Amino acid sequence: MPRPKPCATSTGLKDYGAALKKFGEVYKGFLAVTDGPDGVYWLDGGEVRHMPAFKVEAVDTLGAGDTFHGAFAIALVETGDTVAALRFAAAAAALKCTRFGGMMGAPTRAEVDAFLKSH
Repeated sequence: MPRPKPCATSTGLKDYGAALKKFGEVYKGFLAVTDGPDGVYWLDGGEVRHMPAFKVEAVDTLGAGDTFHGAFAIALVETGDTVAALRFAAAAAALKCTRFGGMMGAPTRAEVDAFLKSH
């Protein structure tokens, strides 16, 4: 039996967009949720936005979430642009998934920049 999505256990809702809107009723900060190969969803002015994941041949997803969050934090501080930071984070996580090794498989900044230039 598949595990329920985290939003279902937190809100009783299976849809990420609906869950984000429900959280947004009581929490006014930035809200987003990653959905692995299906990308990331976030609230922007009360509306749900979605960015698809980069399509890669995944060999090891261990550490992908940590890579995403770290890359997002760095890019957001550097640019102040949420969408650009989410794209940078998605690229970093996608690259990580193409390698074995958890955090040891995390890409370098140069690798993420090169990946983004080609995608």
